[in-house]
Amino acid sequence: MKKTKKEAQNIQNTQAEEENNIKSQREHAFRKDVVEIYVLNIKNLNTNEVLFSRAEVLDVSATGMLLAVKRDEIVALSLRSTLTMSLLHDIDVGFTIEVMDTYIEGAIKRTKPRGRGEFLIAVDFREDAPEYWRESLVDLLPTKDEDDEEE
Repeated sequence: MKKTKKEAQNIQNTQAEEENNIKSQREHAFRKDVVEIYVLNIKNLNTNEVLFSRAEVLDVSATGMLLAVKRDEIVALSLRSTLTMSLLHDIDVGFTIEVMDTYIEGAIKRTKPRGRGEFLIAVDFREDAPEYWRESLVDLLPTKDEDDEEE
């Protein structure tokens, strides 16, 4: 049985709506500012090349995290002389959260120069990571407020 053009268009529209819903959830997820948390050895999973030796986690949500990378932490020769990290968009990466010794994988979705030799890199967690695990990660990482209370 052949699908009509209208049925095919309806299927495409439904898929587009689902993708937009996922994107909207990622953009509006609760973000938690964290204090002095670092990730180590951010590597390209396709080539196994280490891109950055270290990055600071600025905030985290159940969908991903925002990293700050200094120019002197860039290991990949192809990135050392560039002023933009846009060629990294949609690259699958893996790294270790230093304080937890926990390995995480995701994909670089956005990059932006921060100024003074720093870059912001937004990493979305892999979609097959269980939601309860991602939410637990957000709960476990300390915030700036929690760090001030301990002192």
